[in-house]
Amino acid sequence: MATPKKGDLQHKKGSFVSSPVGSCLFAKRLYTEGDFVKESTDNPWKMMAIAGMVGLEVVFLAVGGSWLGWLLDERWHTRPVLLVTGMLLGFILGIASVVYTIKALLRE
Repeated sequence: MATPKKGDLQHKKGSFVSSPVGSCLFAKRLYTEGDFVKESTDNPWKMMAIAGMVGLEVVFLAVGGSWLGWLLDERWHTRPVLLVTGMLLGFILGIASVVYTIKALLRE
């Protein structure tokens, strides 16, 4: 894949592409057919919000799964089987949610 030329990207002073955040994996989308890079956003604050949202999805689902597993362990006296199961299930659902979110954002 050929590297993009300076004319392919919009190089303006203070632009998103020339910033360190702009080089993030999620900030640009590569197309192999056209050999060019398309920006998904011009706002670095939006990209930081997306990164935070993705992290919180994993954390909240893992903690929620752990909490639900702990409650079920207390009810059915199966400690710590359901706690560990809930934590792992929450983590897996968190990763799946992140993949779904990233795919949806890249489609835009």
